[in-house]
Amino acid sequence: MTPADPFDNLIEIREYLAGDRVQCLVCGKKYLRLTHWHLITHGMSADEYRAQFGIPWTYSLTSAVSRANTGRVQKAVNKANLTYRRQVGQTTENNRKAPIAAQNYWLDTIRPQGPLKSAQLRVIVPCDDCGVDVPTTELTKVHGTRCKACRVVAKAARDQAKAALLLLPRCA
Repeated sequence: MTPADPFDNLIEIREYLAGDRVQCLVCGKKYLRLTHWHLITHGMSADEYRAQFGIPWTYSLTSAVSRANTGRVQKAVNKANLTYRRQVGQTTENNRKAPIAAQNYWLDTIRPQGPLKSAQLRVIVPCDDCGVDVPTTELTKVHGTRCKACRVVAKAARDQAKAALLLLPRCA
């Protein structure tokens, strides 16, 4: 096969990538993998190399030995990541703290926004029924606010209305 001829089928491509080394089809040198830097010397990218020689983009330009080594190392790393669990009482290295300016910015600007801020701010509003001052939060002051005594009276009135509805005769 001359350097300008693309591969005809996937069997040829698999044979090309199955050896101990991958031969550069431009210069003829053999490598474990055709790197970006090597292909730059020929003035092409990996995608251009694949297009010129008919190699699908899903195939890496790597020898079988290099793929096996990479896979073996990656499997060990992935397994170590999956099995690592911090034991009870084991201390970890403290992370660096953010600068004070960043911490203050977070406390003043980021954290208090939205419902959290309005749920934390305490306000005093008058009871809707009797006018007594009732402590509540900024978030709930827009709803009907009642003191404890008025809540008890309102609950009793609701219960009495429910009982009266239950005693009404049903229509057939």
